[in-house]
Amino acid sequence: MSKLSDIPPLNDHSFLGALQPEKVLLEFEGPIFFASTDASGNSLLSYQCAERDRVGIYFVAAVSLDLISRLEKGKITIANSLNQTRTWLVEIDLYEWSIAKVIDCPYSSLPEDHRPKPSVYLTTPEADNLDSRRPDSIPTPATIPSSGRHDPTATK
Repeated sequence: MSKLSDIPPLNDHSFLGALQPEKVLLEFEGPIFFASTDASGNSLLSYQCAERDRVGIYFVAAVSLDLISRLEKGKITIANSLNQTRTWLVEIDLYEWSIAKVIDCPYSSLPEDHRPKPSVYLTTPEADNLDSRRPDSIPTPATIPSSGRHDPTATK
């Protein structure tokens, strides 16, 4: 297997469109993981796997809307969402948000330290049920003892 730096860039990457974040799923000083659409309106997921100077290195996968929905509901891991058939490594100038370079890159060729941890979910299925929690199970100032720990048996 050749190193990623040995793979020639694609001459035409217009099929990706501008790769503008349409739905940011994770961010830290900018989008880390986001959904967007390509030039034909197909769904993409982009995961920032590295950064150097002013260039973000994103692993981009063509996905379905159903896959994005399952990801958001905590049904699949971030790694599983990226392990798709059509994938690319994309260098983006972070100041101008313009694509500088694109190479074909299967998920299996992405170095281990550039991949999300295999067991990390965007959310958990239990997060959908937070609104249905009993109000009396949520700590209030009256039920928080001076030790700072919540006592679920305390009465209001």
